[in-house]
Amino acid sequence: MKAVDFIVKHIDENGMTQTEAAAVAGMSRQNFWDKLNNRNPRFNTMTRILDAFGYQIHVVRKDGETLNFCEADFFAAAEKENLYYDSLEAILVSMGYLFEISKKAEK
Repeated sequence: MKAVDFIVKHIDENGMTQTEAAAVAGMSRQNFWDKLNNRNPRFNTMTRILDAFGYQIHVVRKDGETLNFCEADFFAAAEKENLYYDSLEAILVSMGYLFEISKKAEK
C-alpha cells in the first residue's frame, strides 16, 4: 500500500475530519490535502506526516533476510536528498527492498 493511501485509510478508520487530520500533521487543511492529493509527496513530507500519526518507516528485504546496509545511513541520505517518496520507494523495490510502515513503539 502506498504511504498516501495508508494515511488516508488511517484518517477514514479513525473518523477524522480533514481539519482534524491536518492539525495532527501540523499543517493547514489546504496544505495537508494538497500534499496528499499530489499523490507523490517528497520523502521528508511523508515521513513527517507518518510520524505525526504515530507511524514509522523501515526498510525490509523482500526475501525477509536481514538488511545488508545501515538503515540509519540510508534514511540520513534520503532525508538529505528529499526525493519524491514514490521514486525512492521504486528504487528500493528494484533492488529487492520495501518500505514497511508500522506503528511507533510506545515509550
